[in-house]
Amino acid sequence: MRYLSNTKTDSQDQYTYHIADSEYLSDQRIDALSSFRKINSCSVIHTSTVTPNYSVFSNLFNDCAHIGENAYYLCVDSAMPTGYLLKTKNQSYQLNRKTIQCNSRCADDTLLLGPVLILNLAMNKVFCLHASAFFLNDKVFILTGNSGTGKSTIAKFMDKQPKVRRLADDILPLKIVDGNLTVLPNFPQLKLVANEQYKEDAIVSETIFLFAQKSKDETGLAFMDTFDAIKSLVKHSVATKLFAKNELQNHLSFCHQASSKVKSYRLNYQHSKKSLDRLYNLLNEIN
Repeated sequence: MRYLSNTKTDSQDQYTYHIADSEYLSDQRIDALSSFRKINSCSVIHTSTVTPNYSVFSNLFNDCAHIGENAYYLCVDSAMPTGYLLKTKNQSYQLNRKTIQCNSRCADDTLLLGPVLILNLAMNKVFCLHASAFFLNDKVFILTGNSGTGKSTIAKFMDKQPKVRRLADDILPLKIVDGNLTVLPNFPQLKLVANEQYKEDAIVSETIFLFAQKSKDETGLAFMDTFDAIKSLVKHSVATKLFAKNELQNHLSFCHQASSKVKSYRLNYQHSKKSLDRLYNLLNEIN
């Protein structure tokens, strides 16, 4: 159980949200997480609140960050004694492994569902890919690549095919558990409406990485070796520029373990309806 809290509240209400591999207890209702709320009784827990000391703010990351359709001037201090401090013009978030504290009565949904939650997960060795994913033939296919390569189009098409289930279409958390790559698709997908969100348990199954790139030629798959897969995983992980030394080391270890345990393919994708049908047939042929 981890906690989302703010430093200005008169309410004693508690809300429980199931995100990735954890439950988050919050003293504020977060509408963007409403479909991830677990309706059950739990004891009221008061988290301590700490006012950040900005005089020691080191600005290890200080940049204009484009998150979704919005731009934020985001400062991140990863030299905090127990975690991170993220600060924008109007809000700040203090993170450690077990808590997220916001200095505002209302958290910014885009920040909370982006760098704040993703960085908090990374502190607990859960790493997020910018990816789509779907379940086909008892296999999880994780599709990642640069923006515009067709990830959302492919995931939407696959979701309409027999015995296929779309798992994610933006952010996909992953973790190594007992030596196995575990897919944690229970994470709010900003591109999907509430009834399209995956809200079931984590998945431990045969997993295949598909690293997509645009192609003018016919759609096809090419097997990738472990080293190339590691480089691609590092490239398409989310928020790594925010990571301090510990998270960077854990992330590199995760990429090595994940790439060593699963098959990886380069997907050369030609944008067309015919290509979608061909890709579906190719994936069905993978043993």
